[in-house]
Formats: sequence, C-alpha cells, structure tokens
Amino acid sequence: MVMTLERDRRELVAPREQDVGSIRELDVFLREQAHRPVKLVAPDGEQIDIPAPIYEVLRLIAPLMAEGAAIGLAPLYQELTTQQAADLLNISRPSLIKLLDTGDIPHHKMEKGHRRVRFIDVMAYKQRRSAARHAAFIEMAAIGQKYGAYEPDADDGLFDIDIDVDDTDTELK
Repeated sequence: MVMTLERDRRELVAPREQDVGSIRELDVFLREQAHRPVKLVAPDGEQIDIPAPIYEVLRLIAPLMAEGAAIGLAPLYQELTTQQAADLLNISRPSLIKLLDTGDIPHHKMEKGHRRVRFIDVMAYKQRRSAARHAAFIEMAAIGQKYGAYEPDADDGLFDIDIDVDDTDTELK
C-alpha cells in the first residue's frame, strides 16, 4: 500500500488481494461499532482514541476497499495540474483544456502560464456531467417508450420513475 504525508501529492491506495479478507472483517467491525468510541492500539499497547471524523472516513472507505476498489484522498482545497484533472475526469488533457477555455471548469494561471484547477471544481463538474448524462438517458428512454422501441421491465431496475410519454416533444427523424 502506498501512503504519503505530503499535502501536495495524491496517491491511490489499492488493497492487495491477500488483504481483502481482513478489510471485509474491518468493514463489519466498523459497522457494528457505529456509535461507540474506538481506539487504535499500537503493537506496544499504547492506545489512542480515533476521532469521529477519522472514524467516519474509515467507515466510508472500508466497504469500497473490501470490494477491491482503489481509494484516493485529496483535500478539497487542493489544486491540480491539468493532467491530474484530466485523469480524474477520465478525459484527455486537450479535452480538459477545452473545458477550461469555455469556462465549464474554473481555473487560474500560474506565473509561467501553467493552469491550475481546484479539486472541488473538478468534482463539481464531474457531478454536473453525471447528472446531465442521467437526464439524457431518461429522455432517450422516454422517447423509446413513446415510439414503442422500449418497454420498461419492472425487473430490470432501470426505472423507478414515471415517464409521461405524451409529454416528450422530441421527434425521431
């Protein structure tokens, strides 16, 4: 596992295959101890209380790591390079630059002209993009229902909403 204490670096922490079982045990333990104080015990027996915010972070990451997910932590105020921001969004750096130039993601330029993007702004864009994709998916499903190309199946788990197929004003060409 990789860890760093430097504030300006972000590292991914991925569970090793041999650790997944003990991470699952930790996940169960943390869920069972949800409202009780928890202590960290060093090999020499020294103990320290785990503060509530740290405990909540452990409760959030344990189930993800138990499924084999890699975890990356970054402070909300952290500034990213354009390559780091592009990697977070899973897009190319040139595509990110277009988003910066159109104002979709706020940024500022450093002394030598390099751009920096705040982590929180990248995550806000990612959330907006996800919401827009979801809305487009719902609209496509509504159009499909309207024209008989898609019949919702209660078992498919895709739709827990009512779509008014007569209210869709998009036409197929």
